[in-house]
Amino acid sequence: MPRSRIALWVALFAWPSIGLAQQVSGITDYLKPIVSKIAADPNAGGWTWETNGNGGYVLRLAMDVTGDGVPEQFVTSSLIAAKNVAEWTVFDVKHDGTMRPYGRSIRLPADSVWPSAEANLTSLVYLAAPEREREQASEEKSYPVYRFVFTFPEIKKTLTYASESEAAKLRPSDPSQLPKLQAILLADYLTKPDVKWADVIEWKLDANGCFFRPEDKERAAKNTAFTPQAALSLLRANQPSSPDSSEHAAPASKPLPSGQRTTPEATEQKLSTSIAVEELALPTWWLVIAAALGLLWVLFKKRK
Repeated sequence: MPRSRIALWVALFAWPSIGLAQQVSGITDYLKPIVSKIAADPNAGGWTWETNGNGGYVLRLAMDVTGDGVPEQFVTSSLIAAKNVAEWTVFDVKHDGTMRPYGRSIRLPADSVWPSAEANLTSLVYLAAPEREREQASEEKSYPVYRFVFTFPEIKKTLTYASESEAAKLRPSDPSQLPKLQAILLADYLTKPDVKWADVIEWKLDANGCFFRPEDKERAAKNTAFTPQAALSLLRANQPSSPDSSEHAAPASKPLPSGQRTTPEATEQKLSTSIAVEELALPTWWLVIAAALGLLWVLFKKRK
């Protein structure tokens, strides 16, 4: 096969793997310090781990908050969430799937947020509950409206207030415009190659204020072998070897695919090795055949 055609096939196979591996690399980079902190403190960390169902969830929201047509990834862990509010790390997602974390995280609930485009400016809107003090002063409900504008790597936040009627106009009339929360158990994410993200249809809070999906609760509680140390070991093992993986760290927007564990470098190296073996194997077989024919010729001459 001509080298030009071989190079074309290498590019075709390696290109999609780049996007997938970069996304997993980002989520791995995001999770590692969270799990490391818990693993380093068996007393406090062990309680957090167990009450969250032995590792809890990785959670994500996909929203296009820049208007470029590619949804950003909002990623968090139930290990650091407090009731309905979580600290979200936001990832810029390029068209090739590369993920880069913004310079700051934002604290938001999973609901009451949506992307908005007004006056050619795309932003993320968070409509908070009415403030009692302002309500008592004016005898009218006053809703805090937070707007976040994303210009990588910066996130700028502004605060205004809206009346009840104004707040109603801000909310999307079509429920499908609201972002869909997706979740995956950390244990499943790290141990099951083919696991998929699940839409959170129903979520609940237990007595400790920890998030859980009813269909996962019993299975997660029994998974006591999945310790912080085991999770940290798996995170380190899944860390891509690319020297610039931290640059594209993520967070997960296009909806992020799960279960991918192969780095683009490994994919390309494997293909290159296979090509090299294929190219070297052909001359080797011809040498063997030539040597055999030569030996037969010598024997034939001796018989004469």
